[in-house]
Amino acid sequence: MAQATAEKEKSSARGRLSTGKVVAYSFGDVANNMTFMMTSMFLMVYMTDIVGISAAMAGMIYGVTKIWAGFTDLVAGQTVDRTRSRWGRLRPWILFGSTPLAIVFVLLFSVPANLGPTAVIAWVLLLDAAYQLAYSFVNIPYGSLASAMTQNSVDRSRLSGARSIASAVTAVALSFVVAPQFNDTTADGVRLTFTITCVILGVIALVFYLICFANTREVVPRSAKPVNLRRTLEMLKDNKPLIVLCVGAFFLLVAMFTMNAVGMYFARYVLGNAGWYAFLALAQTVGTILVASLVPAITVRMGKRNGYIISTFVAIFAFVLIYFVPDGSLVTALVAWFFFGVGTGGTNALMFSMQADTVDYGEWKTGIRSEGGSYSILSFIRKVGQGVGGWAGAALIGAFGYVAASPTQ
Repeated sequence: MAQATAEKEKSSARGRLSTGKVVAYSFGDVANNMTFMMTSMFLMVYMTDIVGISAAMAGMIYGVTKIWAGFTDLVAGQTVDRTRSRWGRLRPWILFGSTPLAIVFVLLFSVPANLGPTAVIAWVLLLDAAYQLAYSFVNIPYGSLASAMTQNSVDRSRLSGARSIASAVTAVALSFVVAPQFNDTTADGVRLTFTITCVILGVIALVFYLICFANTREVVPRSAKPVNLRRTLEMLKDNKPLIVLCVGAFFLLVAMFTMNAVGMYFARYVLGNAGWYAFLALAQTVGTILVASLVPAITVRMGKRNGYIISTFVAIFAFVLIYFVPDGSLVTALVAWFFFGVGTGGTNALMFSMQADTVDYGEWKTGIRSEGGSYSILSFIRKVGQGVGGWAGAALIGAFGYVAASPTQ
């Protein structure tokens, strides 16, 4: 009986995923990015232009909490790998961890107006740290779920591509809703507006998390060996593909999050209109959707590694083009952000697909299958890169003399 069950699980793991399951999985990243992209794109400007934290201090908070998030990812990875439940080891965290995540997210963007400068810094720092902890215990199991749903390489690319599309669409939707609120950051009731916006986003995220939980399954058989941090690190030592992927992820995320940190400032002061940031995000999303929809075909025709390298060069070209955008030239900026979406969308989608493959490689080399541990290691490196990139963006605008809410810079 046990052998028959094991054979059935292996057959399910190798079988093709239905489109419904791929879409349901992508809904989890819509939920993730309701909160994550809000903090990535707008927390820096919220700190400097609404609650009055200096650019240097805002950058420090952003960098510290992102690096802290890397460590919470490692803790989450080890915890979820040891979970036992009737829903599996990953999906229960999506179900039960999403509500605390939504609550902390709303509080982060609800800084009271009557707090002193020190209390404001403490509020944002502590709640951002709490948010990153809560996010780790939802995102790590969610990201690990791709390697537990299937062992089919093309299907993993389908899951990663769908996830990238969902992330990009969510980002552009947030941009159109939130970016115009920064045109007048001194308006009456602006803080309350942000709180209400975040409550709505939190509720929508909970609905999408539930859809993801209800329509996904873990079918890949578990490792016979119990997983702990020591064994996960042993697996990493012998998992060269995962190490290489982590190195590439660090530099990619530093570049991406430097751009995320300064994107709103670029729209306001280089292009001359904060509302135009939404159009930049739309151009980026079009590029991301285009390349993400091609990821399964790229996997079959040229391989994930070659597709990743080509996408990286497209991202480099986009950064160079952004540097040369003339003041007020929305059209040139849109072209640059389109290529930015193609480059970063391709690298991210293929990165997540390759990470799922490194789980199988690690199991083959060491006998240890650690979905949560493997994903958390990559996520740790990504979070460190995000922190360094966010700090670098704030440090750059501070070094050039940025003054919050000043009409000219």
